[in-house]
Amino acid sequence: MAESEVKSQTEMVQDNDKKLEYLDFVQVAAINVIVCFSTIYDYAKQNSGPLKPGLQAIEDTVKTVIGPVYEKFLDVPFELLKFVDRKVDDYLSELEKHVPSLVKQESSQARAMACEVQRAGTVDAAKSIVKTMFTKTERHIINFDIDNVVISLIFIPQRKIDSRYIHTTLSNEGFPQDL
Repeated sequence: MAESEVKSQTEMVQDNDKKLEYLDFVQVAAINVIVCFSTIYDYAKQNSGPLKPGLQAIEDTVKTVIGPVYEKFLDVPFELLKFVDRKVDDYLSELEKHVPSLVKQESSQARAMACEVQRAGTVDAAKSIVKTMFTKTERHIINFDIDNVVISLIFIPQRKIDSRYIHTTLSNEGFPQDL
């Protein structure tokens, strides 16, 4: 398969009406594998030496016999991939109904971080993530309400002590204990 054929296949796949939502990485990997093998095949064919005419005859015969079948089933792999992609979408939408919102939020944050790593590279993404985490932590520290902590540490135990004192005093003076 020549590289021009791979390019035309790539253009046809990209022109399809719906792009894959979840399995686009499979499509990209398949295209990369095809380009790699076609490059190796072209290199081997160019360096075949005295076998070149025989290889050309075999290649022409294979193209003549398999060409119509290939043209007929050209879209089948992509259609199969679209079908599986739709099934993944159905499964994930069903799963989304049963997953708590906190998990969804964390999952979306993890996905955003993964996209950032892919876009910016590992080091730049790590710097960005650390800055974001520092900013969030700093915001929580600034919004930390020390008054509530002081009230909780001082007045709540004091209230318990007062309640015990009143309860003990009343019971010693003959009042009922369930007041």
